[in-house]
Amino acid sequence: MSANEDGRRKSTTTQQLLAARARAGFGMLEGSFLGAHERFWRLDHLLIKLGPNADRELYRYFPVSAIAALEGHFKQAAAAIVNSGPIYMERGLNLAKDRLKNSLDLIPVLHDKTITVGELVAHWLPFSTLAHIESAIGGLLDLNFKQAAKTAVEPSAGRNALSDQEPIVADVASLWRQIAEAFETRHILAHEVASSFDVRFQMAKDAVDGCSMLATVIEAVIWHTAWKDVPLTQYEMNAVEEEKSRTSRRRLAALMRTARRVATRAKRGSMLRRNHFAWRQTTREVVEV
Repeated sequence: MSANEDGRRKSTTTQQLLAARARAGFGMLEGSFLGAHERFWRLDHLLIKLGPNADRELYRYFPVSAIAALEGHFKQAAAAIVNSGPIYMERGLNLAKDRLKNSLDLIPVLHDKTITVGELVAHWLPFSTLAHIESAIGGLLDLNFKQAAKTAVEPSAGRNALSDQEPIVADVASLWRQIAEAFETRHILAHEVASSFDVRFQMAKDAVDGCSMLATVIEAVIWHTAWKDVPLTQYEMNAVEEEKSRTSRRRLAALMRTARRVATRAKRGSMLRRNHFAWRQTTREVVEV
């Protein structure tokens, strides 16, 4: 590969990932990727508004869009797992090794630090069947994803160790059939004329509901594994940040005691006090702004 070709490849990949990140539009709140769930909500709302007696041509839109939303969610989740720590990064790079011919392919894309290793790995992961999701999530978390889905509970319930919490999915086998059918329907509608392929209301509803549920299950499994020690709720986030603040204050106080002793010996104690007071005053003014 020539230098120009390598540069174009870097530019194209980076631009694609940055554009996808910008189009996602939302971050994460209380354990959920908001962008994907917002898409599922809109699809469900529109489908219910259409009802079961609309022009059947309209129903063809929903399986295609539901799978697209699931793909976006899958790539966000995979990227987040890979970025969770060295062991996950190692697993992610191993999953993408067929696309990563050697480590030199990785360096130019990541050199400017505008994208993460996780985003790059997720960009390379295949996504055209349910098996691809199982393989990727299972490989990154080192588990059988379908088995994990059978016992997955809401992340907050898992944190609180509620023994009577029911699994998110009562019948994983049925959910897997829904997703497989949605993938097949999406493939037909996206790649064939399929003028005689009839999509009815319930097929569209099953595709949207199934993809939405699978997205929820993926998040739950991640929170019970890779993110089991990561703050989930706003309360937990506040508690962690408060402890960080206390730790920083203790370190600063210790450093100031040392600085005062050194300044006193050098007969510069008054200068240190003036500078410290000015720093605190400036800090308060900046924070208030």
